[in-house]
Amino acid sequence: MSVKYFDNTDVLINNSGVLANGASISSRNNIRPIQTIGRIGSSVNAPNGPIEHTIRMNYAVQLGHEPNYGIVTGLKVATNTTGYGPTILEVNGVTGFGFLTQYNLKIEPNNIATASAEYVSFFNLSGDFRDQVYSGDYGDFDGVGHGWTTYLTQGQSYSQSPIHSLSYNFRADWEPVYTLGRKEPSQILYLGGEETLSIEKEDYTHIKFSGEKSEDFFSFTSVTGLDMISLDVVGTSEYDVAADPSTGVYTHLIIDLSGMYLNNSSVKAQLNDFLRNSLEFSKAY
Repeated sequence: MSVKYFDNTDVLINNSGVLANGASISSRNNIRPIQTIGRIGSSVNAPNGPIEHTIRMNYAVQLGHEPNYGIVTGLKVATNTTGYGPTILEVNGVTGFGFLTQYNLKIEPNNIATASAEYVSFFNLSGDFRDQVYSGDYGDFDGVGHGWTTYLTQGQSYSQSPIHSLSYNFRADWEPVYTLGRKEPSQILYLGGEETLSIEKEDYTHIKFSGEKSEDFFSFTSVTGLDMISLDVVGTSEYDVAADPSTGVYTHLIIDLSGMYLNNSSVKAQLNDFLRNSLEFSKAY
């Protein structure tokens, strides 16, 4: 068997590839020793829970081709606990059926947007390492998100608030249901989720009362979304920062932030740096 290198590896979500810079699969077997009176040590090891697999990936965000956020969007509008099929995941030929538990999007100045996702699987994995087959659709390699072209937005208005960094996170909770006579769950229940937005900015924000909404803390009213506009880094029509981002033909990845509430506001002061105000907003589903 030949050694497989990173440049010969696919990372796929429902047969859609991502520009990954890292991926991992870890499996855990729940067993416990059975001890009895009359002897020292265990007589046998027995299963004490299901086998679980965790699939993680880190990658650069392609705005017109973000399969993980598409799954987040579906969970945010969920109306019941059942009816959600698993996501088909593949890392270099090893395939599994997983459920999204964590999604994180991070944006910093002068840098590309990066994301990470984590899935849990309660079913056996299949396959083995293989050469890259390009079986997935990797989309447009040019349409990556970037700090230069990330805005808080309301409709066609784009905020000029001096934001230094931003992190968006979505967490989902799943409950497998097991029955006698089988080791894999009969169904997987979606119990709900929570999204959080963390930002760093210059102006200090006071917490005045419980229940303050996110749209009250920026330079214009009714901030309802995060809009990332494609930065064509190799094309002929490179984005002009002086242009109006609401005009022109760009690829957008819009994250709805409406209805989020302020949880925390803190100030960080340190040598050789300016004061920063960190805010955290959240919304439960």
